[in-house]
Amino acid sequence: MKFQLILMLLLAVAIFSADSLNVRLDFQIPTAPLRGITAGGDIIIAFGKSPTAYAVQGLCGGSAVILDSISWSGSTLPTGTDLAGRWISAQDNIAYLADWTRGLRIIDFYEPWALTDLGGMTLGGQCRSALPRGDRLYVGAGSGGVHVIDISTPSAASLLANYEIGGTVLDVVAPHTTTLFVADHPVGVSVWDLASPTSPTNFISLTGTISGIESTDIDSIFIATNFDGQVHFLRYSSEGALSILNTLNLGALTFKTAYQGGMIAIAAGRAGLYVYRLAPDGYSVVDSGYYAPDVCTFVDVCISGEKAVVADANGAIWFFDLSFFYGNIAESTPLPDRISISAYPNPFNSAVRITIDGVRAGLAPPRVEIFDISGRRMASLQSFGGDGGSLDIGETTGLHQFIWTPSEEVSSGIFFARVAEQDAISKKIIYMK
Repeated sequence: MKFQLILMLLLAVAIFSADSLNVRLDFQIPTAPLRGITAGGDIIIAFGKSPTAYAVQGLCGGSAVILDSISWSGSTLPTGTDLAGRWISAQDNIAYLADWTRGLRIIDFYEPWALTDLGGMTLGGQCRSALPRGDRLYVGAGSGGVHVIDISTPSAASLLANYEIGGTVLDVVAPHTTTLFVADHPVGVSVWDLASPTSPTNFISLTGTISGIESTDIDSIFIATNFDGQVHFLRYSSEGALSILNTLNLGALTFKTAYQGGMIAIAAGRAGLYVYRLAPDGYSVVDSGYYAPDVCTFVDVCISGEKAVVADANGAIWFFDLSFFYGNIAESTPLPDRISISAYPNPFNSAVRITIDGVRAGLAPPRVEIFDISGRRMASLQSFGGDGGSLDIGETTGLHQFIWTPSEEVSSGIFFARVAEQDAISKKIIYMK
């Protein structure tokens, strides 16, 4: 049943005490108890323990608006049900909801003030993870393995295949069209070749119940969390081996992790929200912070702009300001070669000149890559050609300049210029059309 349009402008008023470090609460919106949340552009879609979805317009100058909510038939998720998993994901204004034993639910939020239920699919197992990639949707279904759904036409989605993984599938991530990473209790993390999905190509055993797995903008590095309060940074090598690069011990129940542009936010149940800024290597921590309200059960988190948006199983959507971390991400610590990066003008409105200084004589000219705030690569600039081109002043001076002229399709926003060599020194640049 669809509720009538609700417009709620909520001021950022905290009615509780909390411990915090470098993370500031902006505001919260009361809802029914939640189990999942995702960002689709500037729209937040939240998924309730009862079969309900909310469309929220956030980041509105210290307030937010619940644009619409929509419900469908079914009972509330049983009390005590394991909340691990990627309950909701979005792609191209379509939200995909893993709806436990009810299967899959698909919601169109192209007009977020009038959500459209595109229907559902009954699937085997206990659906708790939905991950769209192009025209495929991967659904982690607990004892039901992994379902592969054709979503080329979301209103007419159809089942393509089911992979019997074994164990209990809690979460999935597919960084490539041919590779699937599965968080599988009690196995750990396994890697599956989708070209021949009969057995994993490799796996790594991790202790504790894996609560989620997340990809990063570094192709080979992944983040896995478990209910024992551990956050593992994993590397999948070109030889097909999985290894642990680093482990954070939060000492708190960890549910889900969100990653965006070198930032991770962790929903840690009753312990609140943990935030880390990573070094360019993708697994070392540079800055950290937390926010711990007196009463909360944070079960999922997404990052939208410079905000962390959190789903609370007690019934609320929380918006947190992460500007402290983004203010510090502008320049990474120089590496031993004393390479530095600068940009002028910054902000810019047509083209920006990026200067790399300190490259030792005899080394190959550096290459600069441009990423948006979600980690998507926008351009690759090389000393001789590349997307946007560059001006090479001379290999002997150690000084190299690059010009990036965004195409017409690129919108205003925050971007990062990153040196592809030397473990990626970066510079924040702001494009204003």
